Amino acid sequence: MSSELDIRNVLEDIDTLYSSHDSSKIASVQDRLQTYQRSDEGYLLGTELLKNGSRNVKYFGALTLTVYFNNHDLPDVDSPFNAVIYNVLTLVHEGYDENLFIIRKLLSNLSLLYIKNFATFTQDPLYKLLAMMLGREQPVNDLIRGLQSKNEVELVLLFLSILVEDIIKQSTNLPELHNTIHSTLFEHYKLIYQYLSTIESLPYSTKLLSLDCITSLVVYIATAEGNSTQRYSHEDMDIFLLYVLKYLQDELNIENMEIYNKSFTVLAEFLENIPRLVNTFKQHISELLFNETKFGMKFVDLIFTNNEFAELYSSEIENFVNLVIAYLSINLVYISRNILNDSISNILKVVIKLSDFPGVPIEDEKVSEQLIPFWQDLADTFIDDADAISDIIFDKDTLDRFNNQKIAIFSEISQIYFKKAQITSASPAKEFFQYRTQIAELFILFYSLINTPIYSTLCDIVQSNLLIIKTNPEAMNDLETGLYLIFKITDDLRFYDDEFAMNTLVPLINGFFSQGLIESIESIPNYHNHQISVTLLNLLSCLHFFFKSDTGSTYLPSTFNFLFSMILSENTNPKLSLISSRTILKICQDSKDKLVSFLPNLELILIEMLKNPRFDNLIRERLTNSYISIAQSIKDPIDIGNKIYQILLQITEQYNVVVNTPNSLLTDIEIDQYDKYLEEYTTSLLSCVYEIGKAMVIPEELEDYLTPEQIGQYNAYWNEDPLSIKSMILTTLNQFSLQFDPLVQKTIITEKCCNILKCGLSEPINGPFKFNYSVIFEYLIAKIKKCNLQSIPYIYKLVETVVVTNKKELTSADIETILIPTFSDMYQVLESDVDLIKSSIEMFSTILETTPGLILTSQLFQDKVLNYALIGLKNYHETFIIKAVVKFWTNFVTLKRGSQQDQQIKNYLFIELQIDGIPLGYQLVSSLMVGFINAPRSALEYYYPLFRNLIGKFPMELKNWVLYFLENNSNNGKVELTNTEIQQFVSRLMVTRGQRVANDLLRDYWLKVNKLIDY
Repeated sequence: MSSELDIRNVLEDIDTLYSSHDSSKIASVQDRLQTYQRSDEGYLLGTELLKNGSRNVKYFGALTLTVYFNNHDLPDVDSPFNAVIYNVLTLVHEGYDENLFIIRKLLSNLSLLYIKNFATFTQDPLYKLLAMMLGREQPVNDLIRGLQSKNEVELVLLFLSILVEDIIKQSTNLPELHNTIHSTLFEHYKLIYQYLSTIESLPYSTKLLSLDCITSLVVYIATAEGNSTQRYSHEDMDIFLLYVLKYLQDELNIENMEIYNKSFTVLAEFLENIPRLVNTFKQHISELLFNETKFGMKFVDLIFTNNEFAELYSSEIENFVNLVIAYLSINLVYISRNILNDSISNILKVVIKLSDFPGVPIEDEKVSEQLIPFWQDLADTFIDDADAISDIIFDKDTLDRFNNQKIAIFSEISQIYFKKAQITSASPAKEFFQYRTQIAELFILFYSLINTPIYSTLCDIVQSNLLIIKTNPEAMNDLETGLYLIFKITDDLRFYDDEFAMNTLVPLINGFFSQGLIESIESIPNYHNHQISVTLLNLLSCLHFFFKSDTGSTYLPSTFNFLFSMILSENTNPKLSLISSRTILKICQDSKDKLVSFLPNLELILIEMLKNPRFDNLIRERLTNSYISIAQSIKDPIDIGNKIYQILLQITEQYNVVVNTPNSLLTDIEIDQYDKYLEEYTTSLLSCVYEIGKAMVIPEELEDYLTPEQIGQYNAYWNEDPLSIKSMILTTLNQFSLQFDPLVQKTIITEKCCNILKCGLSEPINGPFKFNYSVIFEYLIAKIKKCNLQSIPYIYKLVETVVVTNKKELTSADIETILIPTFSDMYQVLESDVDLIKSSIEMFSTILETTPGLILTSQLFQDKVLNYALIGLKNYHETFIIKAVVKFWTNFVTLKRGSQQDQQIKNYLFIELQIDGIPLGYQLVSSLMVGFINAPRSALEYYYPLFRNLIGKFPMELKNWVLYFLENNSNNGKVELTNTEIQQFVSRLMVTRGQRVANDLLRDYWLKVNKLIDY
């Protein structure tokens, strides 16, 4: 690389790198240059490139040195360190500002050399830089005071900043390095700032750099204290704080905004990272920020009186607010306990004023968003400190004044953020809605703090605006915002005590319902497409306690008319229709007993939706669930049966239309969309059957829901099933999933059918979806012959559910009946797909966990399932398969629900059953060890339970099984243990007796064989 030709080639490559637009050529050049940089000649190359006249080439030379120093250990550090300093000084002499980007990279090389070799440095790096720069050797203090030019001072500050920043970036921070920094470089830091403090007129750029340098130091100190025992005292840091604070004097000069901004940053870093070091200056900072004659209040006044200033310096204002928040955050408890104190009251007035920053949030201002976390933290502090306050303030009058002041503060803040939450434009940005969500969370917290008053205030706002909305369109903003915040608070309270809601919230909500809430919003022109409709829909969905009450139930007619108008209107945004259907479903599920009178109208709408494929499929399905949910609340099986029959009859009729005359449904649909529409529609019809099943599930404990007499009526009716509803359901399944060719191979159809058959399996009484397991198995045997591979997991999950719910009735013969066609006949196919492996293994695992006697004696289990599970354990390393297969073997080893006979069969199988001529126990341990050894480290924890249970259940046998594997199998490129190490490992493993300590032993073994540690 030292030849002229080689350098010329490198220069050509560098030129290509900076000038070419061909990405493939650039990639090729980069690879070649990186090879040069990493080579043993990288140092010579970098030095040579620094001599070039081009700044780009010089920078590449500095970068080359970085790569070289990172990849090579240097026997002598002093020589390259001095050489880099020489290059830095040369560049400074040639032009400090023009060469600054190269100088920075070279200074980073100095810090790299020091960090890697600090223990062998004979002199500290700053001294070396100073001595070479000034051309003399003197004590550091004298050298620092000998700095004359702007460039000399800034070079020192720049080096110190880069050095501590580079230390922060290191993944491992050695405590010894932090100790060294504290005893040497930190002392120099202090000397430099003592010197800077004596200079009356520092150049502007030097002031800025000096503040940046302190910021770097503060962040470094926080890092050093977190990674070592080294601590810094406030005496250490006072000089830096004094230096910063002098820039925030009483007079405010806009020309110094950049200095102010960097001062805000430094102080905020102090307060956020090492607040204890600011204790001496807390009062000083408080006065500086909040005293009306000091800098902070002059800055705030300027913000609110000069719009041009506020727009021009928005980022500086946000930085100032960050400083205010940082100061307040370390004093939250003091503030919360002293709100009756005038000084604290004045501070909070300033923060309240900043929260009310003029302009539209996010679009014009971000200050109000910045302050939301502060108000949340303050509210949390009041909540957490409530008991302590009661103990501190003994006087009742004082405590009342304290609580009134607290409510006044948060009431004022809530008024500000209420206005900030208003939607003022037709299409606000996504960021505004995120901001609005933050405001809602703030109001939820305020509700937790001051309870009903804030809820009552919001309800009053809604009520008063309803009265004027017809004459004052602007009232819609207040109305919508009030509804939105009520929705958010109410939605958060939905799991709270219903009695409280009935007694306290229902009257408040009735206040605005009684003023014609629904009717007023419907009177807004084009209300379908206003945000207020979305907000109202969301609110209605969480008012179940209101509609359950006698007061609220009177508003159900107008509510339902509104909701259905949103669904049925052609002008409604499809998104609103979906929200409306979700709201209807929620109301019907939560207030079903109040809605029985709506069933006839709802039935008409639902029938129309079942007939019309153009209705949104999800809406159709939600309304089916809604209708049946209300019908179920009647608790009369005859009436329920009649209503289910009518819906199923309509679905059957629509199926016949689809099969026989589909053109009558979709006459105007384009041919390329025809099949898609038809498929989605028929799938939705089947989904409606599933929604019937979901809605018919008993919603609570049977004894709490039905009387003994009603239970008897249910069982009698569904045993007789006079309308043959069960037969209709099964016929529907057969039609959609076995007979209608376009759907037979669709995974979603299999999923829906399996879910339909699951609906009644766990029900404690008879019902329309309560099928005998033999009926389900008969269907599955037919379905497995007519389905795609992706459908099989759903079939297996259904088999699992059948086993869990019918374990007392099932026999081994029953299991054989279903497993032969669904597993045995497809054995080879299942191995081709990891999802199929997982689902089949999970099915057998569930059987072993719940009723192992059903399969232990099965020839299918012994011949195929065990071998299949061994392959899964040995060959697959996807986490989801490992978890499933290990659980299978753990369930088999433990047989927690196995009888004594089951345990005897299990022991026989492990010891006597041979697979490929080798006993199962040996085969299992062999597969387990291979799988474990080759597993990723992140998956090791999944194997531990199986090892430990094997130790517990087969202590004597396991020792032989493990020894046999270790002594007779190569580790396939892994580290092999010696005979002595094998004996020690097995002995130590057995001594653990299956306790958790075995985990550590197994992990160390894995690390050893994978060449990651010495054993």
